[in-house]
Amino acid sequence: MVKHEHQPAAPLVKVGDLMSSVRQEFFPFSIEPREHDGFRASLAFKRGPGLSIGAVTIDPHVATVSRGNKAAMQSGMSKVLWIDEGEAEFEQGDWSWRLQPGQWAVYDVDQPYRFLSTTRTSFITMVCDRALLGPMVAGKPSPQ
Repeated sequence: MVKHEHQPAAPLVKVGDLMSSVRQEFFPFSIEPREHDGFRASLAFKRGPGLSIGAVTIDPHVATVSRGNKAAMQSGMSKVLWIDEGEAEFEQGDWSWRLQPGQWAVYDVDQPYRFLSTTRTSFITMVCDRALLGPMVAGKPSPQ
């Protein structure tokens, strides 16, 4: 696990600009800050054929993909998320768990989900064709 004790604070961002950037560069979902006195986020994304990778440091927030967000419901795609700093709760269907630094989760993005961070959180995330993950994904979310 990488520690970031001396990492500078992420820049202040407007939530609308952040959502637009995330939807355009990475993956369409909704973000709602948990605090409204300034919201800090640092994002870096890379795209390749059938693969998107993001490095994110972000203030407490709730990210959701709902059934109404058809753009996010990408059939046959999975997401891998690895927490580096902070903690988060993840919910999808009947599954729910808490992610802590050094833990990761694999889940399908063609089903609604909710990601809730209560602290500043840093994570690496990847969206890719489920076939690239092979037997790691068996149709249900899996914390590791």
